[in-house]
Amino acid sequence: MLDVPQAPLARVRGLATLLLALGALASPAAHADDPVSEEVVFAAGPDQVKAMLADPNVTMSLNQDVISYTVQDAPPCQLIHVTAKGVTEPFRYTMRRCPTANGFRETFVSGDGMVQAMDVEWRAEAHGDGTKVRLSVLARIAKVPQFLVNQHTRQSIAQSLRSLVRKTETQAR
Repeated sequence: MLDVPQAPLARVRGLATLLLALGALASPAAHADDPVSEEVVFAAGPDQVKAMLADPNVTMSLNQDVISYTVQDAPPCQLIHVTAKGVTEPFRYTMRRCPTANGFRETFVSGDGMVQAMDVEWRAEAHGDGTKVRLSVLARIAKVPQFLVNQHTRQSIAQSLRSLVRKTETQAR
């Protein structure tokens, strides 16, 4: 019988666990072209939430990665010119923001080369006495592994939805 010291074996097991976890992140079960989505249900009524989502100043202020933006009318939609935090430097892109039956959709128009694709959808629907809001984001950033983009997108979506809930509750008072 081979006598293997415990400390190195524990390190090997730890390394194997880490590699499995990284492998799960690098190759998620969802298809690479699927957007990252999250939803939240809260007490505000659908009309109040939809009115907030109708204002690009509200939705843009919810994203802590946005450094600055300008809104340009392009009926029936709007163009939003965004400067956002990048890994090493800010990047710039333009989105077309159009109303949908249940909210708004923003689609990528152009950018400085760092953003390869971007699609954002806000959906608000009645849910019992409150509203269910779903935020979906598909983002492709040049030179950044997709699993890292998706991980950051999940965190950003969660933060944006928490900020929306706080903003809605503040307005209700």
